Amino acid sequence: TPFHVNPNEVDAVKWIEREALENDVANNPDQYSFWFKIILQEINQRNLWPS
Repeated sequence: TPFHVNPNEVDAVKWIEREALENDVANNPDQYSFWFKIILQEINQRNLWPS
């Protein structure tokens, strides 16, 4: 399903696997917003990843 982003709020979008995302956030934390990192942490802690 396509989605639309607000260019005033989003700099870039890319699709990557979960492990690649977690590695990229760990290695390049400045490229992700504060809130994205908080949400990612919550998803991991609550095991909310789709099967």
